[in-house]
Amino acid sequence: MRCSGIVATWLRDNGYDGLAGEECGCGVEDLMPCCDTYAECEPAYHWQREGCARADTCEYAGECGVDGCWRTKRQMDVPAPTDQEEAL
Repeated sequence: MRCSGIVATWLRDNGYDGLAGEECGCGVEDLMPCCDTYAECEPAYHWQREGCARADTCEYAGECGVDGCWRTKRQMDVPAPTDQEEAL
């Protein structure tokens, strides 16, 4: 088994959907597609674009053929931004 298989098994067994880095993310079904170093990645959850408070400004929308992105916090655990935060 390759390292990516070991990582994918651990992620699934612990309730994660993939990995998230500073500027990227990937799901367990297509783990590490860029073959770039993933040493800085963290276990992550898939965020659905539909219903996301930041959907209109999401820079990852549609990336890698997935409607959403990966983040280290569950989507339901993150409060919607206030109007003031969105202006930043």
